[in-house]
Amino acid sequence: MTIDDKTDRILIIGLKYGDEACFEQLFRKYYPRFRAYTYRLIHDNQQAEDILQNVFMKLWMNRLNIDENVSIVAYLFVLTRNEILNYIRYSRMHPLADGTEQGYEPTVNNEFFFNDLYAMVADIIEKKLPERRREIFKMNRFEHLSTTEIAARLGISPRTVEKQIELALKAIRSAVGPILCLLIAINFAQS
Repeated sequence: MTIDDKTDRILIIGLKYGDEACFEQLFRKYYPRFRAYTYRLIHDNQQAEDILQNVFMKLWMNRLNIDENVSIVAYLFVLTRNEILNYIRYSRMHPLADGTEQGYEPTVNNEFFFNDLYAMVADIIEKKLPERRREIFKMNRFEHLSTTEIAARLGISPRTVEKQIELALKAIRSAVGPILCLLIAINFAQS
């Protein structure tokens, strides 16, 4: 666990006890990042501000249900994703709601989206996987070594290598699954 993760965990615990200073620190730390992310997806400053206000309001309102062992970044990604999807659905169902004649058609810059997803996966690999699992996963995915080669190099069984890769993939999938769902939903919505 990194120092940043420990700091976030302390802030989340404080948040759960209703400490407004902890909430404010989380807000100041993550609001700019998620504000920029939201704007890149919907290209509307006011709507991005409104969406993030809803996200942080929900963070405060649901503070008692937050697991302090879960990444706050992943939690905020899920909240933000849901708010963006709600906004897109509402925009499509009420095209004149924004006061224009044509309604707002949100667009997604897939390059930014995939860069965020890649950064999230890299963060999970570096910060969330145990050291040995991370080493095995990197040897397999980045050095393109087979399970037999990794087993021989590390002096462990090929089955152990397979299990470690399986556990690493499971951790990555569980963290990025909600983000992939958003990507798919937005791409279909734009079709």
